[in-house]
This record gives sequence, C-alpha cells and structure tokens, in this order.
Amino acid sequence: MLPYFNFQKIALGPVNLQIWGIFFALALIVSSIIFLKNIQNKHINSDAGLEFIIWLIISIIVGARVGYVISHLNEYKNIIDIFKIWQGGLAMLGGLIGGLVAAMIFARYKKINFFTVADSMAPAVAVGIAIGRTGCYLVGEHLGKATNFFLGVKYNNQVVHQTALYEIFISLIIFAILTFLSKKKLKSGAIFTIFLLLYAIGRFIIEYFRINEPAYLFFTYTQWICLIIIIISAAIVKRRSFLKS
Repeated sequence: MLPYFNFQKIALGPVNLQIWGIFFALALIVSSIIFLKNIQNKHINSDAGLEFIIWLIISIIVGARVGYVISHLNEYKNIIDIFKIWQGGLAMLGGLIGGLVAAMIFARYKKINFFTVADSMAPAVAVGIAIGRTGCYLVGEHLGKATNFFLGVKYNNQVVHQTALYEIFISLIIFAILTFLSKKKLKSGAIFTIFLLLYAIGRFIIEYFRINEPAYLFFTYTQWICLIIIIISAAIVKRRSFLKS
C-alpha cells in the first residue's frame, strides 16, 4: 500500500504555484527537448521544429480542454464555464488527439512527411504523459475503485487504485520500447503507430479501474476512443511490414 498524496501548491511569498501546473509545464518542456533532438536526427530544420512546438502546445491545450468538456458535459451550466480553463479540467487523450491534428496540419503546411514528424513526436509524448501524470499523482487526482492491490493508496479509510500511477508506469515502458525500436531500421510511421497501439491498449485497461466517467454501451467515452485507435493502429501494423528490406 502506498501513501496518499494531496500536494496541491507551493507557496512562494504571495505567489502560489500549482503543482499540477508545474508538472504540466515541465512535461511540455521535456517533451519539446526530446522532440527537437529527434527531428534533428532526421535532418529537419530546428526552426521548423520550434515553430511546430508552438502549434503543438496550443493544440494540446485546446484538445485536452475539448476532450474534458465532452466527457463532463453535466458539470457545465453555461457556455462561459467551458472557457474557464484556469479552474482545471484537461483530458490527456484529448490533448493527444489535438497534438496529432497539429502534426498533420504542420506537416502539410511545411511539406514534410507526416510520419517523420509523428515518429519524432511519439517518444516525446510518452515522456510528457509520464511527467504530467506525476503531477496528477502528487495532487491526489484520478483515484479509482477499491482494491487490495499492493500499489493501491489508502484514502478515506479504504485502499483504492491510483490510476495516475499506473499511467506513469505504462508511459515509461512505452518510452523504453520506442527508444529501443528507434535504433532499428524501421519504415516511416512505425514508431508512431506502435506508440498509438500501446498507449491506447494501456489506457483502455486503466479505465476499468477509474470511477469518474459514465459508461456508454459497455465502455466509457475514453474507452471508445481507445478502441477506435487500437483497431486502426492494429490494422496498420498487420497490413504493413515496418522492417526495411
């Protein structure tokens, strides 16, 4: 059993720094550094990479907010509340989708192969998710169902799943796998597709331990999105040979 954390902010005189915000910013910074290093290895101009990062950050925030609002419509009494992002409410999967949209638009605009950009982005996103979920873990978010699992945390006199912790582990494992595969001679798009498949499978499973989303025809909103991603990415893996001849 692990201790329960509820570490919300750091007080620096009159300024209160929100822990989750700090880790969200850290995730963006570290992911950007990894992405820039990856695209340099693919001989893409660094200036283009920096421009893309700006697009990416905006798209991730917008996508994450839209994803959260869609899955929590009952929490909003009027349209104005939807735009109050400072009050919290971002969905990791929505941010991922927003980032992919940004990558597609950027690649087309710069006339760069989309999969070249996506392959460079995939390991960076995996690390970013792990860092972002560390912030969720520290502020005590994403507590799940009751359990006897040794990685559960004690909360309100019962032991529950800490799903943020599970996603940290899964994301780091995915990053390790992608880093290993990046050293192999794989065709364009392989790293990106494998990332989507592994993350969607992991997140689909984690949803069974969460309690904050209603079910729609057996699955949650997030699981339905994951299922679509799993089917598409698995079909691509099956139909294409990613090994270079």
